[in-house]
Amino acid sequence: MRRRKRNIFQKTAAILVSGLLCVSAAFGGVEPITVEAEEVVGAGNEADIADTVSGNEPGSPKAELSGEQADRQAEEIALADNTVSGNEAAARELAENSAGDTAVSGVGWELDTDGTLTINSDEGMRDWKDNGWSIHKEKVRNVIIKDSVGTIVHWAFQDCVNMISVVISDGVREIGSAAFSGCDSLLTVTMPDSIVFLYGNVFDSCDSLESVTLSAGLESISGRVFGGCINLKQVTIPEGIKEIGDNAFSQCSGLETIILPKSLEKIGAMAFYDCVKLKKVIMLSDPPGIENLTFGNCGFVTDGTAPGIVVSEDKAEEYRQKWAGKYDQYIRAHSHSWETAWTSNPFHHWHECTAECTIINIADKDGYAIHTEDAGTITKQPTQTESGIKSYRCGVCGYEMRTETIPAVGTAEGNGSGDRDDKGEGGETPKNENAGSNSGENGIANNIPAEKNTIEDITGNNVAVHYDSSGSDISNAKTQPVKDREPKTGDSTRTELYATLAMVMGLTYLLLYFTDRRHGMTEETKKELVSKLIGWARQGGYCRRLAAIAAIFVLLAYYHGIGKKIALEWKEVYGE
Repeated sequence: MRRRKRNIFQKTAAILVSGLLCVSAAFGGVEPITVEAEEVVGAGNEADIADTVSGNEPGSPKAELSGEQADRQAEEIALADNTVSGNEAAARELAENSAGDTAVSGVGWELDTDGTLTINSDEGMRDWKDNGWSIHKEKVRNVIIKDSVGTIVHWAFQDCVNMISVVISDGVREIGSAAFSGCDSLLTVTMPDSIVFLYGNVFDSCDSLESVTLSAGLESISGRVFGGCINLKQVTIPEGIKEIGDNAFSQCSGLETIILPKSLEKIGAMAFYDCVKLKKVIMLSDPPGIENLTFGNCGFVTDGTAPGIVVSEDKAEEYRQKWAGKYDQYIRAHSHSWETAWTSNPFHHWHECTAECTIINIADKDGYAIHTEDAGTITKQPTQTESGIKSYRCGVCGYEMRTETIPAVGTAEGNGSGDRDDKGEGGETPKNENAGSNSGENGIANNIPAEKNTIEDITGNNVAVHYDSSGSDISNAKTQPVKDREPKTGDSTRTELYATLAMVMGLTYLLLYFTDRRHGMTEETKKELVSKLIGWARQGGYCRRLAAIAAIFVLLAYYHGIGKKIALEWKEVYGE
């Protein structure tokens, strides 16, 4: 026991000495010191001292307490390199070395241990770029940009090669030049509609990027925004885009089809250059202006098997005239061929055209109209124990708009289920115990005297029984409640409470009348009593307040009905 106490004391002393040395180094600029184990804890301390004590944040003085154990006979603790350095490069190196399994943060941003970087403000965006990006960019796997950020600065996430996703909150208005360029692992990007401007090269050379949905707030796509995204297969360009810049989609060698919006007015030089798999460009707009090599080396140009620029039939000639000498030979007029089957959503139906249709808005498609509900069809017949289903569909396209439950035929009217609830109410009609051998399938006698046309159901209510006088199976009889009993209440708690309050009020009234009838009640006494009751009620809960209200009500009723009158008469006879 004595040895154990000594070891505990020695450990405590070692930790206190190391802490004092750290504080001295931080505030006094102490020279590096080496402390032998015997100086701190004495000799003969076998393997009872902690290996390392460290409490440094990235960029603060570094203090380590470490030792080497050999055959549980000796241990040495060394404290060295306890220095303070103002060198910025050294501070960055220290932060980098200490951030392996520890969350790091800066002004307005935080990078957790899973690689999720959250940026909370414009100040945080700038601080990340200036101080965090160069050290931690390879640790970033996911980026969350909060709605308090207005601008993603230039080169903010450039070469974050392990980033796989980015969530841009609604509120961001601009994305700076090359902000995500070289993010080789980034797969998908969805931009909020708040973004109104993209600088050039934003997603340049994002080799893994497959899907992009652009903001509806954009009016233009700047130069080489998606240049070199070799695996990009799907791009959603919203209505409102007026211009596609030079090289915007150049070298997107995975792109096979693209739909250009009705609002488009201009396509820049080499905008789709070297899109070697691009076989179909569906144009929804009037003929936009184009530049040299806009579709240079695209799949439909090099292949030559089918014209790849699809325009509506009524605009084909206008396209050929405006694009004369520039891809006019690749223009194909689309003639609608509507399917006979209907396509529907929860509100409308329409006929689809072929996959390359130049009509995108469903309201412009053939047969577009709102659903009209039919009279309904029973799709599942109810049984004695199971409910049925009635479906209501659109009378034009057959789309199921809603369903309705049909109660089981074996349940009493007004109860849609054959199951009893927890209180024993509801459920099937009980069997007649006196039916004997003449009972039917449900245990109800087939031959019921005409004068006994009511039975008692499981709730205790009488129900009328309508039966076939010819003596047919009574199992198909229908029951209806007979209104000759008081209805049952589901919860009698409130009724009992009100009845109790009424009884208390009546007894109190009588008590006041008989005990105070010689003197009555003056107005001063009434005010004093009411004030006391209010004060008493405020000190309690719900029940006390109810009791106080009842007492005040009785008091006022007594005062105005009897007490005041008796008090006046008593004064007239006997004086004050």
